[in-house]
Amino acid sequence: MADSDCAQTPVNGIWVAVLAACFGSACFGIASVWQHRVADDAPRFGGGIRNNLGVAFGIVRSPKWIAGGLFDVLGFSAHVFALGHGPIAIVQPILVTGLLVAIVAASVVERRSVAPLDLFWALSLIIALSGFLLIAQPAAGTSSVSGMGSLVAGAILAVVVCAGIVVARNHWTMRPALIWGAITGVIYGYCAALMKLTAASLANGVLSTVFSWPLYALIICGAIGFYCNQLAFQAGKLSMSLGAITAVDPLVAVALGIVLFDERIHADPVRVGAELVAAAVMVVATMQLAGSKAKREAV
Repeated sequence: MADSDCAQTPVNGIWVAVLAACFGSACFGIASVWQHRVADDAPRFGGGIRNNLGVAFGIVRSPKWIAGGLFDVLGFSAHVFALGHGPIAIVQPILVTGLLVAIVAASVVERRSVAPLDLFWALSLIIALSGFLLIAQPAAGTSSVSGMGSLVAGAILAVVVCAGIVVARNHWTMRPALIWGAITGVIYGYCAALMKLTAASLANGVLSTVFSWPLYALIICGAIGFYCNQLAFQAGKLSMSLGAITAVDPLVAVALGIVLFDERIHADPVRVGAELVAAAVMVVATMQLAGSKAKREAV
């Protein structure tokens, strides 16, 4: 369990985290416009480690992927900054707004107008996200956790990921893209916790971060997440993979924030019911927007 001696994050710190998270989500949304196309056009993974590495290097050498990568770097930096100034339960759900930015950016690049139905789901997502944050009112917990707690959480999620991989690789699976997307979302959710720990270590200096385990765990998990992400994009409809990634990531991150970092949300029965409704609307709206984005990219 997390230590309980950390002071609450000031209100102005929360707003700094919110603004940084919004900027980061916008950068991720712009990056996805380029990177999804590259992943879809690239040769499929499979056939051994050497072939998979060749495919991965081919993807990251693409000019479009590099352009998206620059926005990813900006988004990642803003994300780490936000996690260093606010609770995961606030920062991570905001990342779903990157999907809205991706749809708008794709419309601008392709010189298309945004469909009215997309506007409806976008408004629904914004209202549901705002409602969830206002009702739950997440409070900051600690900036560090015990090593044992992190290992236990990582082990549990590793079992979930491995079970998902076994299911996704079976031919009888009807929704492989959805499963690979959920696997990626679980990994990215854990990466958010590792990013928060890395951001906390930066307060003690760069050397402290270099010699701390969260940085290296983040690099390893990030690489695995990237690989699973590409598998998700290639396994089927983008609406399934992107929707699952965008929906599962914040759910896992919020759970880790509560369990590991001792973050608190209002949990009386009425509020919990409202929070569940808001979360359900967020998931549905995210899946609908992801489906719309997939249809645009298929044209």
